[in-house]
Amino acid sequence: MDSNRILPLLLTVFLANAGTPLSSLEPYVGHWRLEDTDRVRHLRWGLEQRVLHVETLAGDRLVSQGAFFWNPLKQQIEGRSVHTDAAMDFDASAVLVTPDGLQIDRVGVSTIGERLILREIWRIDATELVTEGRWLRGAGDNPAWRQTWRPTAHPDDG
Repeated sequence: MDSNRILPLLLTVFLANAGTPLSSLEPYVGHWRLEDTDRVRHLRWGLEQRVLHVETLAGDRLVSQGAFFWNPLKQQIEGRSVHTDAAMDFDASAVLVTPDGLQIDRVGVSTIGERLILREIWRIDATELVTEGRWLRGAGDNPAWRQTWRPTAHPDDG
């Protein structure tokens, strides 16, 4: 077997068996309701806990869907999301785990093709998920925000 075939094979075996730091996202897994709204966010594991799926609903309508995963080539947690009812239509994100929570830097595009950059901080405060965001580029009239999400039951749980 020549080296052009061996290297990809070894890389595939290594990546399949490599541990990932996604376990640091475990405190965020669950079902969260945004206070005083009908918005619910579901974070659930997929594919042997190598992907964290994120869905946000407004009532019965899906308004955001994405996933976080470990990128072994960049040695970081990344995410991809699509949205409706938001400034961003699509985003790609880099996630940094800090002592204060998750720092999520999102780079995306709006429905009119404008490039947007958003920095979010997610943290667990007692039993609540607190998310804060600040636009670093774009989104005009909405420079910063803070949201509190409370644990809720998943509709399939009961």
